[in-house]
Amino acid sequence: MTPPHLTHKIDASPQSDDDQPPLDDLIRAHLPVRRWRVEVEETALCPVEIHNAGEVTADFRVQVLDADGDPLDPAWVRMTPAQVHLPPGGRSSVILALTPPRSPRSRAGDHDLLVQVTSPQHPERRTRISAALTVKPFSQLQIDPPLPAQVALSWRNPVADFVLPVENRGNHEVSLGLALGVADGGMGLVAAFEMVGGGDGLALEPGRRRHVPVRIHGRRRIMLGVTERMVSVALTVTADGAPAGTVHGRLAVQPILAGAQLVTAGALAVVALVVAGMVGGLTWLSVGSTPGLPPTPDPAAATRQVDAVTQNLRTLIVVVPPAQPSIPQEEPVAAGGAEAPPSPTPADPLDFSQKETPPTQAEPISYQAMFQEIAREYGLSWQILAAQAYVESRLDPMAVGGDGDMGLMQIIPSTWGQWAPKAGVDPATPYDGYANVRVGAAYLAYLRGELTKDGHPEDAWALAAYNWGLKNVRGVLAGGQGWDGLPKKQRQYVTDILNLAGSIGE
Repeated sequence: MTPPHLTHKIDASPQSDDDQPPLDDLIRAHLPVRRWRVEVEETALCPVEIHNAGEVTADFRVQVLDADGDPLDPAWVRMTPAQVHLPPGGRSSVILALTPPRSPRSRAGDHDLLVQVTSPQHPERRTRISAALTVKPFSQLQIDPPLPAQVALSWRNPVADFVLPVENRGNHEVSLGLALGVADGGMGLVAAFEMVGGGDGLALEPGRRRHVPVRIHGRRRIMLGVTERMVSVALTVTADGAPAGTVHGRLAVQPILAGAQLVTAGALAVVALVVAGMVGGLTWLSVGSTPGLPPTPDPAAATRQVDAVTQNLRTLIVVVPPAQPSIPQEEPVAAGGAEAPPSPTPADPLDFSQKETPPTQAEPISYQAMFQEIAREYGLSWQILAAQAYVESRLDPMAVGGDGDMGLMQIIPSTWGQWAPKAGVDPATPYDGYANVRVGAAYLAYLRGELTKDGHPEDAWALAAYNWGLKNVRGVLAGGQGWDGLPKKQRQYVTDILNLAGSIGE
């Protein structure tokens, strides 16, 4: 009986014998099927039928050769039995099993083969039958931590270089890409990034290891602080457009004025100019500050929270068309999809009021318009969607969570990989604000639909499932525990979102 994991022929009928090598008149062999298609670590089986047409008893052995006539790697081939002993006119079969290992050497594509039958009693004779094995592609990248682990950005040195060691352990060539996430609390310290010399992607052959140079361009922006700010950077490598793995590095962002300089009159004057020049009353975050978790809601805090959300909802973003490359090559658009402030010019180094013109192929809209548009598409409340994004990331499209959670909606990589294609989103754009919210909304709508089938259509349960997992929430509901059965952390998460959503106007 054939084990269930074995894969068999793809052609049920024999091939034409027109291109066959001539068959020997004493060693006669037949291969009923000569084409197979398998995954790596799967097995193609076929009997090799042997007929002793000679006048003496003889032993017969089967061997598989490559297109050049050399023996195929023994790791691929197994014969049962190893040989057959036949009297004159006798017939028997040897079961041929071909199993390409999970290795870069099992190259994806067609492999031309020769099945050869020989006999030590007839050393000058042989029969060869042509065959072909198609190996399906598999992908596997080994991505090591960036080198060095930490680089510095400063006003005088606004460019930082990492090197990413990447090895292709799959069996086909892949095109490498890159997505970048920066956990800087929404300060926008990074303007752009690129794979140096890579254009839209770097090709990596199976079994090859490459040190991929990555360049990060800091935004030329005045920063004040007592010490440098440490920023976590998530470098997500993509293979043929799909996320393949994420590694983390650190940026040491150095302020222009630091330490004792801040107590001088000149430094205080610069502080005054910076504060006065901030556009639209932007909240100033010092380099040393770290955004904290939302406090326990109270009336005053709720008012400040709503004001912060309202201000952010007016922020313009750039909607990136699907055809735009996933790796930005110029500075005007930030990696997360948000419009990037320009670098200050020498003539006016403290002017942050100017905005660069968005690319002609992108349409600038506000966060509010984005949430309204996506929520309408998925039948959700846009206020809940906006409040959820605020609670998840403080509306920071470049946010990176402790478990690799990405972007505005803090989507974990596995969920992103599953739901980005379903939402019609490029899998290589987790830090594009519009794409991230679209995937989060699609997933939230799915959760609500599943829980509605269970008789729980309330938004609170869908939000809890988004944060804690659908299986966990269903377990609580099935146990009849109700709302109090949720952990305190998840209850607070849902309460914060619903309270905030209820305070956002139409």
